Amino acid sequence: SFSLMQQRTGFRPGGRRAAAKADVPVLYYAFDLLYLDGRDLRGEPLLERKRLLKEILQPTEVIRYSEHFPGAGAELLEAAKAQGLEGVIAKRASSFYESRRTSDWIKFKLTTSAEFVLCGMIKGEREPFGALALGIYAHGKLKWAGNVGTGFDRRKMDAIHARLAPLATEKCPLEPEKDLPKKGVVWTRPELVCEVRFSNWTDDGKLRAPVWIGLRPDIDPQECTRDEPEERKVLLDPSKAEETLTIGTHRLKFTNLNKPYYPKDGIAKRDLLNYYDAVAPLILPHLKDRPLSLKRYPNGIDADFFFQKAIAAAFPKWLHTADADGIEYVDLHGGYGVGAVGHAHPAIVEAVSRRVREGTHFAQPTEDALIVSEELARRWGLPLWRFANSGTEATMDAVHLMRAITGRSLIVKIEGCYHGHHDSVQVSVYPAADEIGPASRPNSVPSSSGVPSEITELTRIVQYNDLDGLERVFAEHRDAIAGMILEPVMMNAGIVTPDEGYLAALIDIVHANGALVAFDEVKTGFTVAAGGATEFYGIRPDIVCLAKALGGGLPVAAIGGTAEVMERIADGTYDQVGTFNGNPLGMAAARAALTEVLTPEAYRRFDTLREFIVEGCETAISGAGLPAHVVAIGAKGCVTFTADPVRNFRDFLTLDERYSHCHWLFQHNGGVFLPPWGKAEQWLLSAQHSETDAALFVTNFARFVAALTA
Repeated sequence: SFSLMQQRTGFRPGGRRAAAKADVPVLYYAFDLLYLDGRDLRGEPLLERKRLLKEILQPTEVIRYSEHFPGAGAELLEAAKAQGLEGVIAKRASSFYESRRTSDWIKFKLTTSAEFVLCGMIKGEREPFGALALGIYAHGKLKWAGNVGTGFDRRKMDAIHARLAPLATEKCPLEPEKDLPKKGVVWTRPELVCEVRFSNWTDDGKLRAPVWIGLRPDIDPQECTRDEPEERKVLLDPSKAEETLTIGTHRLKFTNLNKPYYPKDGIAKRDLLNYYDAVAPLILPHLKDRPLSLKRYPNGIDADFFFQKAIAAAFPKWLHTADADGIEYVDLHGGYGVGAVGHAHPAIVEAVSRRVREGTHFAQPTEDALIVSEELARRWGLPLWRFANSGTEATMDAVHLMRAITGRSLIVKIEGCYHGHHDSVQVSVYPAADEIGPASRPNSVPSSSGVPSEITELTRIVQYNDLDGLERVFAEHRDAIAGMILEPVMMNAGIVTPDEGYLAALIDIVHANGALVAFDEVKTGFTVAAGGATEFYGIRPDIVCLAKALGGGLPVAAIGGTAEVMERIADGTYDQVGTFNGNPLGMAAARAALTEVLTPEAYRRFDTLREFIVEGCETAISGAGLPAHVVAIGAKGCVTFTADPVRNFRDFLTLDERYSHCHWLFQHNGGVFLPPWGKAEQWLLSAQHSETDAALFVTNFARFVAALTA
């Protein structure tokens, strides 16, 4: 199992090596011998090499000799199939060793088939679809089993499409799942069944190597089942040395989880806590009203112990903001996107406090910086990262890097997007209606004094969601444009989301002209999704810029990119440096934010609170007949005061901002603190907000709508 191998190799020195023997045992099977006592055996027949290997190998607890079965291929294949193995490898007994694939060895890959529910058609390069989404019932719920995209020709595809098209529905029939396709899919009612051939199941319940066989009209969809016992989730993640959890209404921090408690048995602190959690339902009823004492073994069960009395704990109000008069507010301002972790989160306070005591600046990498960069690479799918201190620095580096790589001077920017206050992007940030020029050819409008016009002219402007305009700019400035920088979701104009297929087509156009694409995810990173808009839309650019929520309240920024792009920093083509880049305090806060606060649980909570706010506001809007709608994504949202969708900055300019200012005032007087920039900004949920906080926002909004329409 490659997944188990990866899990085992993930254990770090000094961690749970001993416990790993029990959790993920490893056996090494030796199956060939190439050298012996200086003698090259590669020219010897396979059976001779195996004989010598068996003679010298002394089997141990973890090292075994790999047996072979001459002439029993058919029986071995059946046995492998019965055990659910992936296949069998056959080798010619007389073959010599070669370090490449030859006809002397063959891989027999096992396959099986089963029936699955058809749940949707996924867009691809072929027509009328690229693949079909499959579902299977497990524990009474329709789960995603993966997609099948091979095994049918155009004739079959047309026939399948004819059967599925009448079943089209806007609602996905499958249970929500992180990796479910979000774009380019037509969901269908789960009424048709098909048969699919595949090799086996992956660990996350998806088909490996699926191939279409055909429709099965004789099978009821409810008969497509794969019921397996659900594994009980452990309380504490085996991969984390520290973890903060919300249990009931309390936030509990668990530290030093790799600490050995029973060294001889390889049992660490985490194992004991997970055990207590598992047996709690059985033991807690018997502990009620009984006197308890706390016996502490700080250095393990074999060392000295002491009895400790209970310690009273005071819990601060982490969430609320108070003004100079002592009036408290629910903070949905969020520091313009910084406050996704909330105020004074215990994990951030602990991390920064500990770091201060160990030293605050070295101008050298720290362990925290390595862990943060690894987590960013995991979330964004981009392998290499550098740190900075603000969103302005990150986007400045992105522009410089695109110019350095391409040797070109011009960049393309979206009208109405803000990317910080360096010269190249202080263009058409919030231009007035009488400055912007025609929609087909927007002007490059200076957005700040102190910037020479020669620099402003190096930035070409296009509208958001306008692919024709983008192609025109590249046609007019062929071989002169270094790259394009944009917010994948516009957030300097309320919230403006991309049209279907816009981001993917944009990247295709830019790349076709030899230029690069940089996503400014300073606002969308960690708020739209764990991996920002890049994850949410499944579109990966050449460069990503991050800041704001990354630092957990401290000034931290990052720029990441593909290996081809970031290697130009490594080889010195572009010098990306800064004395405070990767500052230890910021890295400690960022590590805590990413590994302890902005966890999958936090994003599920964002979804719950966002849906509550959206539903409440939309109910008030529809009830009053107000020309408005809610735009919300991830932890962010806003009310746009028009019935029509806003697709770009020019649509945004037509909005009457008096409504937004009045709404801000109602929320402020009602105890909710929002950004004071009217229609341009958004609310931000934090990991510490509650249903009560969301309800207060909805109540204030309903009061505002009632007053507005009275």
